[in-house]
Amino acid sequence: MGNVMPESQSNFVDRILAMLPRVEYRLATTIEQRDAIFRMRYNGYLREGAIDANETLRYTDQYDSAPNALLLGVFVDGVLSSSLRLNIVTPTCSVLPDKGTFPDLIEPMIAAGLKIVNSSRFVVDEEASKAHLGLAYLTVRAGWMGGEHFSVDRILTSVRSEHTPFYRRIFGFEVKTEARDYATLKKPVCLLSLNYRANREMVHRRYPFFMSTEAERQTIFDADAPAQQGDERRGDFWKRVKTAR
Repeated sequence: MGNVMPESQSNFVDRILAMLPRVEYRLATTIEQRDAIFRMRYNGYLREGAIDANETLRYTDQYDSAPNALLLGVFVDGVLSSSLRLNIVTPTCSVLPDKGTFPDLIEPMIAAGLKIVNSSRFVVDEEASKAHLGLAYLTVRAGWMGGEHFSVDRILTSVRSEHTPFYRRIFGFEVKTEARDYATLKKPVCLLSLNYRANREMVHRRYPFFMSTEAERQTIFDADAPAQQGDERRGDFWKRVKTAR
């Protein structure tokens, strides 16, 4: 993801825009949908040496089932091709995957009342990445749309050092700290922070494929979110998220 674009800016943007109508973003709410993502995530992270092999052939953690979690599958021509997880902070829920590793940086943001989306567990299917150049950009677009839909102040993500140039170049993310060890991952990661409101218009001018309509965002994020693993609080939580926007 940190590689230099192999073509001109205009050609690159046109190619991604041409691909966009073939892409659909879906919330994973059933056991089968979530399991497909966990298997894809496992294969991708194992291939990169980020995790150890396990008997389940799945990679998941407690944050996938947090009451403020959105697990998104990205489909190209109807085929699951990539995924991203979002955890959204509200006044009533501040569960974030990256807070355990970077509490000194994230807890003051929460205490200051900032609305935050924590983007994590990025993965692209190996074959899909070869077949659909630019899929990584359309995958992180899910997090960008989440920032817009929930009117956040900050987007946070943690990535390996070699991937930071991508996020800095495309979005203007700030690297907040040197790489730290991260629970469940074998490779250390850096915390990146983006002032969403300050960078929004610049990103849209340079990369218009990150723009989205309210109708598209509502289709993705305003769908009824059923309880996961017996957590009946989830429906009430999303009502409060919508009210807080």
